[in-house]
Amino acid sequence: MIVNDYYVDMLDSATNAPYIRRILTLRSSSGETNVIFRAATGKTIQHADDDSFLVNDRLQIRVDRKHTGTIVDQPDAQHLRIPLKVDENEQQLVLEYSW
Repeated sequence: MIVNDYYVDMLDSATNAPYIRRILTLRSSSGETNVIFRAATGKTIQHADDDSFLVNDRLQIRVDRKHTGTIVDQPDAQHLRIPLKVDENEQQLVLEYSW
């Protein structure tokens, strides 16, 4: 599997607040692969709105509309997981982090 991961510093034009846009590009040369991407781990993860999650009441993560994040409870933490189907075609996952 080939993974390219890069980020861009951004500035919200409405609020002047900084945020980070992270772009992951994935491709598998060995056929279709089901991957679970763990986007965050924290004591608490809550839905902020349809495509955003709040981690530890501090970090907001927005998941692009092509993907769906799921909160998974573990004994000592919660995880934000995003299922991905990766094949020979490039797939992008875009996350935005704000605080």
